[in-house]
Amino acid sequence: STWGHTCLMLRALRSASVAAHHVLVPLRAMTGKASSARVDLDGDGDKPTEPRAERSRAFGESVMEGELLPADQAGRHRAWAFEPARQAQGELEPMQPLPSLEQLILEVHRESTPAAQAPEAVSAQVASRLAKRPDEQGRAYALGRRKEAAARVWLSKGQGRIEVNHKPLAHYFTRAEHCHHAIEPLLRIDGLAHYDVSCIVRGGGHTGQSGAVRLGIARALEIIEPALRPELKADGMFTRDSRMVERKKAGRRKARRGQQWVKR
Repeated sequence: STWGHTCLMLRALRSASVAAHHVLVPLRAMTGKASSARVDLDGDGDKPTEPRAERSRAFGESVMEGELLPADQAGRHRAWAFEPARQAQGELEPMQPLPSLEQLILEVHRESTPAAQAPEAVSAQVASRLAKRPDEQGRAYALGRRKEAAARVWLSKGQGRIEVNHKPLAHYFTRAEHCHHAIEPLLRIDGLAHYDVSCIVRGGGHTGQSGAVRLGIARALEIIEPALRPELKADGMFTRDSRMVERKKAGRRKARRGQQWVKR
């Protein structure tokens, strides 16, 4: 977008201005103290005192000639000055050329793109999921949500006993489609007779609660058997159904149902 390109240009110009500031610092920064005498640029040892205007003019002429060399460290920042004598003796190396504006823009753009991130970087959610392990009793805990319902699920290897709010599954969910939907992850892997499930469900109705139990069982199975994740993920068992009831609107009977129109 235009705003994004503008931000990149401003960042590049700021980097260029900072680099220029370090290059064109006053010559007095190299000496470490303020001095009224002109620094000996030709190396002959004499330092006559000259007016400030003449010193500034001489310094500007040297800048135009391009004899720019790095000096020693001065405090926390590197001072830059013109030292033809020390360069001729080989004590200092010539300053490297500054990067162009196009190079700075490309570097900023490369750092801001997601592709520049390390391949091993994963989200905090995935990292926390991989760090979960079964407890001392061999139970895996997971949380599932659907609509207004939230289900806490404890899953362990057993003989196929499934309880919801301390009741058998068939006694809690009276409709067959709700029972089938809640245990769908176990049916996908043919593990209905190999795992015990205990659920505590709060909020919502039976449709939302069965969906919350389904998601909780799938997440708990991943903790017990991480190798089951590809198969369950392909069937959409780890997808949190985000559909919610749409709120009622002012002036309407429901979310979208308008008032009935009567001609007479």
